[in-house]
Amino acid sequence: MALDDWMKTAGAGRDIPSGVQNAANQAAQFAAQQAESLRRAQAAQQQAQQVMDQQNLSMLEARLVELTAQEQATMSAPRVVTTGGVGSKPIPVQHHLSEVLVALLPAAGGPTDIIPAARHLLATRANLRNDAGFLERAKDSDRRFGETMSRYGALLNRINEPEWWLALTESAGLAETGTTQEPWQGTYSSGIRDVVTAHVPEIIGVRVGDTGLRVRVVPLPGQSLSEWESSLDSLRGAFRDTGIAVDRLYVRQDGQGNVVLDFNDTA
Repeated sequence: MALDDWMKTAGAGRDIPSGVQNAANQAAQFAAQQAESLRRAQAAQQQAQQVMDQQNLSMLEARLVELTAQEQATMSAPRVVTTGGVGSKPIPVQHHLSEVLVALLPAAGGPTDIIPAARHLLATRANLRNDAGFLERAKDSDRRFGETMSRYGALLNRINEPEWWLALTESAGLAETGTTQEPWQGTYSSGIRDVVTAHVPEIIGVRVGDTGLRVRVVPLPGQSLSEWESSLDSLRGAFRDTGIAVDRLYVRQDGQGNVVLDFNDTA
């Protein structure tokens, strides 16, 4: 019989044995202690969870600050829009002693090495691989490629760098740049950035002639040959750093209105 039931049936006015009363009191005290211990454990667990949640929140907030700063640094940088220049398509390199193109300056976004043109043609046009006449001309083109790279390799690599050509023409007063602004929206933030529009003379071809290197350029609309002539000192200074002789560099116009930088370096 349970203690409570026994106490109910013991009858009113009857004394409860002291041992039973003590046991009841001890049981009640133990139950209260257990309840208090459970309450404290639950409170401690809740507090620990709150501390952990706060730490996690602080870590997330710190990460968010870091990601926001990275995004702002990237998205706020000026965006450069270039027309003309180099890099939009391959630039052919001819040699006056070769019937086949000697080299291709690659377009931006692809392989960075200057490509031997004859090998490129053989790799992309299967019908040429059995053409004995072309194969003979290709051998000569390969020889001229080696000579061209030995003499002009540094310059050819330079003029195929969009940033270098932009900086050169801009410093020489031959490029036109303007700045506007545009909004940007990222994942974590937003802002305003500058948009720099650069109109740059376009290099369309290179030729190794009997008197030296010639670089053919499409000038900006309305740009006169005299403007290029007045910039010769700047052009000579930039090209001199590539190792080519520039003392006899001059500019002329071809039949299509293009500007030709004629280095006249072997005459």
